[in-house]
Amino acid sequence: MLELNFSQTLGNHCLTINETLPANGITAIFGVSGAGKTSLINAIS
Repeated sequence: MLELNFSQTLGNHCLTINETLPANGITAIFGVSGAGKTSLINAIS
């Protein structure tokens, strides 16, 4: 299992992610353009 605990604050905005992902298999991350998908992957790696 991959446990992800991430928190970022910028001004009045706060993003908190607490997620547990399987260690094997395929996990999809999707969202609208500019939602932070690439930033999330960069933070994990």
